[in-house]
Amino acid sequence: MANVSKREGSLCMITVTIRKPLWKNGGSVGIDERKFDNEGVLVKIDYKNKYGDKVYPHTYKFSKDKADNCEKMVWKNTTLKVIPIREMEIV
Repeated sequence: MANVSKREGSLCMITVTIRKPLWKNGGSVGIDERKFDNEGVLVKIDYKNKYGDKVYPHTYKFSKDKADNCEKMVWKNTTLKVIPIREMEIV
């Protein structure tokens, strides 16, 4: 995962780029819980299908409040929030 700061209008949020989503819950992503600021996080998903098309072409926003209620998992000593893609807001 690559992480960079990004300014969206008046928002300054961390953008997390996901290479491959988790197929749990019909499609979700695991985001390091330390990446969420007070407003949340922006998510880009770079995963492509066999034709080279992005499966999730948008940038998504997910609030910290919603993330606090999501399932957690530990991967390589990092606690991740498992966020269903269908619950993210398109920005």
